[in-house]
Amino acid sequence: QAKQPAEVMAPKRKSAGTAKAAAKAAQKLAEVAPPLEDLKFLTSEANLLEAFYRILPSDPCRGRRPVQEENTTDLVPPGSFPNPYLAIDLNDKQGVWQKEIALSKALGQDPAVACRHRTQQGFLRPAGLRNLGATCYLNSLLQYLFFNLDFRYSFLRAPSESNVVATLQEVFALLAEAESLVVDPKDFITAARVDALEQADATEFSALLLDWLQRELSASGGAAFIPALFEGGSSTIVQCSQDSSHFSEKPECFMELRAGLSPVAAALEAKEAAAGNRKSVPKSKGGKKAAKKLPTIRLEQILEETAFPEEILDGSNQWLCPRCDRKVDARRSTRLTKLPPYLHITVERYHFDVDKEERKRLAHPVSFPRRLELRLGGALARGREATSGNDTATLPVAYECIGYLEHVSDSAHSGHYRATLLREDEEPYVTEVAGCDAAEVLESATKKQKVDGPDAAAGAPQKRSWWRLDDETVTTVTENEQASCDKAEATEGAEPVPVDPARIESATAYLVLYRRCDHDPGQLCQGRRESPQKPRRGPPLSEELQRCVDEHNTELRRQRKEFESNSLAVERFVGERRRAVTCLAEALRQHAVGLAEGQRLDLSFVPAVWLERFLRGEDRTLQNILEGDASIVAPTYAAAMLKGPNCPVAIDPLAIWCGEVKLLPTAALAQVGGQHGGLDSSTLLQADEAINDEVAQLVFKAFKHFSREFELKAKIQGTRYSVTEVRNRVETAGQDPNIAVWVSQRQLNRWRKAVGEAPDLSPQQLWRHFVQEVREYRFGTPIADGADEASDEEVVAGEAPTVDVPPDVKEVTLPKVKQLTFLGGLLCSHGLVCRPRAAALVSRADLEELLQVSEEKDRACRALWGAASMRPRLRSGLRDNELLSFGAVCNQCRGAVGGQEEAKRKAAPPKQAKRKAGSKEAEREGSAFNNSVFLSAKTKDIPMEIVKVDEDAEPPLLE
Repeated sequence: QAKQPAEVMAPKRKSAGTAKAAAKAAQKLAEVAPPLEDLKFLTSEANLLEAFYRILPSDPCRGRRPVQEENTTDLVPPGSFPNPYLAIDLNDKQGVWQKEIALSKALGQDPAVACRHRTQQGFLRPAGLRNLGATCYLNSLLQYLFFNLDFRYSFLRAPSESNVVATLQEVFALLAEAESLVVDPKDFITAARVDALEQADATEFSALLLDWLQRELSASGGAAFIPALFEGGSSTIVQCSQDSSHFSEKPECFMELRAGLSPVAAALEAKEAAAGNRKSVPKSKGGKKAAKKLPTIRLEQILEETAFPEEILDGSNQWLCPRCDRKVDARRSTRLTKLPPYLHITVERYHFDVDKEERKRLAHPVSFPRRLELRLGGALARGREATSGNDTATLPVAYECIGYLEHVSDSAHSGHYRATLLREDEEPYVTEVAGCDAAEVLESATKKQKVDGPDAAAGAPQKRSWWRLDDETVTTVTENEQASCDKAEATEGAEPVPVDPARIESATAYLVLYRRCDHDPGQLCQGRRESPQKPRRGPPLSEELQRCVDEHNTELRRQRKEFESNSLAVERFVGERRRAVTCLAEALRQHAVGLAEGQRLDLSFVPAVWLERFLRGEDRTLQNILEGDASIVAPTYAAAMLKGPNCPVAIDPLAIWCGEVKLLPTAALAQVGGQHGGLDSSTLLQADEAINDEVAQLVFKAFKHFSREFELKAKIQGTRYSVTEVRNRVETAGQDPNIAVWVSQRQLNRWRKAVGEAPDLSPQQLWRHFVQEVREYRFGTPIADGADEASDEEVVAGEAPTVDVPPDVKEVTLPKVKQLTFLGGLLCSHGLVCRPRAAALVSRADLEELLQVSEEKDRACRALWGAASMRPRLRSGLRDNELLSFGAVCNQCRGAVGGQEEAKRKAAPPKQAKRKAGSKEAEREGSAFNNSVFLSAKTKDIPMEIVKVDEDAEPPLLE
């Protein structure tokens, strides 16, 4: 019975601290743990066949678990090889047993998630608009125009031949009747030639859009609704102080009232500073100073001081009275002559800083009322006492706030736009005439209505519902949240302030929207409603718009139906595959005892990549499953399979050591079945049939040559010659200068990395280096720290063996081969060394022996793998692997090239400069070679032509 290796179970991870401590403890145990593989066969050469194929009954890995349980870890000592008996790792995050796998992700998002449903009253949840780059300003304005029932109803039935108008009507129709949660305004933006990547101001775009629509629709007589809804009137009156009957009046029209925040904010801050009311800035809990609290400014104050100012014209600014025929003191004021059904008030948050010569944004919170009263013939209504009993022209006109557009940013040049709007198409309208009690209006506005229907829990619209529309995101906002959320952001770090339910405070609102209380939403198109409790119903869409909506909804339903069908197919496949994996895991656990006890069990070679794809459900694509083809893909061994005349089929034993092939009990594989996820053990190679003694002998032979090559590389590292030493031997002792030959310093550095600091390695350590080299060059798995950026190596493509691979399985591609040369980058056009500073002198005998051993190793690898040996061939770079001796230095080319190298060295990055600085000693020795006496003395047969070495034509044993 084989002795089972020590196996330690890591504790389950409960937190980041315990996981870190467990990892440290596991690492300490792994460092002192014995190796998991028994490599005694490398020295005793007993049972080579079974040892190389890892089927020895005494193999320690047979005692390890074949199924790695979830949240457990087997401690593996550093330098161990992949366990061929480990089949399933339940810690794999991409395994088919996980909740979400790659196939589920390939289905994409469920279209049902992006659909909105009707309530029992027949209304749809508001839809969002897709942001196409920087179109948030446009989306917020279009959402307001759509929420405006009068504009929506009138615009949808307005006739026009303009393509821009037609595409905008399609956007409104989709917002009204489409079942998708997000509407794409791409067609409108393209037709209107709006740059989707350039941000603009929403108020400026509003003026441009309304003006353009009014001109475009006037040709067909359908533009009257725009001024009827938004256009107001005012008069600028200049009255003589000598005679009140002398005045001048200038009427004007406006589409919005502009409230300048800058002068009011500056005056208020100056007043507070003069009064000394500013307190020290408090510190937050984190110890940092909280943001400076800016004073809150009321919208009524801004309107009174900027939109409706009263100015005294005196001194040098006196008014020339036409009736008095002289300059007199006068008073200039602004009076409202017409109040539109919908009033837009723009809060001008931008001002120009003269000192810094830049435009800035004012972040002062602005408090605006839910109910605003204005007076015809005047400005703001200051109370009930200001009205006269019979003068209806001076009665206050009440406006109700129906939303506001926000600019969220600290900069005046960029930011994000969103809209907070009141939905009125399903709220009972409460008639409010001019002059009614403000308390009654407030009670009616703040009273919450009951939500009917089963969709209320899913976010169905409520009566008098406020919505925040942020591009694709649409959320409900309560009146308390609406009045307090922006205020909390503006006064972060300050004491909480009670929220006034009759007002809304925001530090981001810049366009406040009001509707007259005596205007029934939608009455411009449909007239006033008969019953205030009856919800407003929109007019039917035109045939063309209805066709557009029907096509959109039909396509969306088709996508939902297709997704449901595809989901069922994937769920059926995943269910079968999960049952197959569960059955395989149970069978492997049952046979684990027999493997650990060293019983002679029938084993099968299973490709690791194929098994991984099977366990993850990636062996079949989504298209295969939808087409009904869920059969198991035949295993592909690729480079792990060897074929030849003496052996029809054989598995490369090194593929097992490299982790490319697994060893699983055949009986366990035979227990697994299932139409969609089963394993057919007959398609796998049996261990008794796919092992080959001749292949094992070739592997052992290649390893012996590798070991000798490794030793020679280490020996060459310790027997370098300096230029001075060789020159003294030649001049003083009369030795042959051919005892030393030139080798690239870069090549020597590469060998030093390979052999390390301790070249005297045991056969077990040499075997690890050998397997690492095979893994890199044969199976395409690069070594982590073995990368090299050498530019003097010729890269050639390896010849991969012909393997039949199904079209839906990614074929294994073999890596590129680097042609290693001793003299790479050192030779000039004369075939001599022109860069002695980048070279070193080594023993000719050792280097010739290394070339011979490397050739023998290459011959053994080619006999094993054929033309696709994937071995880096070690060559000198000259014909017949000739070497350049001590005197083969070209002084003619050395000077020119040396100048170029000096320029390159100065321009080299710090990393390269550091590497070159490490070889200063070699550079000094190379610079000591400054005469050409040895060039013509004893050097002979120096080749003058550089040729590419042809591949050997020796036929392989197995290919």
